[in-house]
Amino acid sequence: MSIWNKLSILLDTDIETLIYGHEGRSEWKGVIFLDGSVPANMTIYNKPLLHYLLSQFFLAGINDIDVVGTCAPILLPGVQITTVESPRQLNRQFTKPTFYIYGNRFLYGPNLTRHIKRAMSRTDGITVLSTMKRKGRYPLSVDSDRKAVLTHALGANQYFAEPFVFVPANSHISQCTSFENILKEQAVNAETMVRGMMSFDIHTYEDAFRLSEYVKLMEEMTGERIGCVEEILIRRGLSEYKDIKRICDKDTKRYLEGLFQ
Repeated sequence: MSIWNKLSILLDTDIETLIYGHEGRSEWKGVIFLDGSVPANMTIYNKPLLHYLLSQFFLAGINDIDVVGTCAPILLPGVQITTVESPRQLNRQFTKPTFYIYGNRFLYGPNLTRHIKRAMSRTDGITVLSTMKRKGRYPLSVDSDRKAVLTHALGANQYFAEPFVFVPANSHISQCTSFENILKEQAVNAETMVRGMMSFDIHTYEDAFRLSEYVKLMEEMTGERIGCVEEILIRRGLSEYKDIKRICDKDTKRYLEGLFQ
């Protein structure tokens, strides 16, 4: 265990990738249901809202994604993104395990990649991400085996389900169902995330402003870019640096040059 950190530095990756082995492209498919209350292409500090949302798939190595809703064309090398206006237009013959995101929800915090990959590794049923926080919309009761049921009871150290749903190949859900119905109708597993996870539901312009302020502060303090799809695609082996360099703006190109040259 003492050499994991050294290996991650030498191989320019994270410890979770070394342990779980999800380097590069994943067999999983991604589907996101956009919340049409705010435009998916509106700028949040220095990048489109849609980039923040898609980055969560790229962290897991998913490069086959369906976007349900209205947005501008998305051109990223190494990634296949299909846009449809309605869930009924989705290909219903999914043969791959699928990672669903319901709404404009963005998670940021420690070990997010690890939690996503742990949820993907469960094959004993549908898994949802859950955060520990003061309030939320979907409180969960979680047992020692990380099985969860929707509950109305609230208390200290309460877990709340986030609309991130992982459906293995041997399970199925209706692609037109809502996240709330999944919790009510399905027995689900809960991937309980560590403290300090930030959950942003971008449902209004005020929500977008709050996320923008948070990103601005974090990037100024750390020197890193939050939700930078170009960097994530390169680090996850989904795109080549030379291909990304052709399509990114000057500021992003300068940032990437500092990382990869």
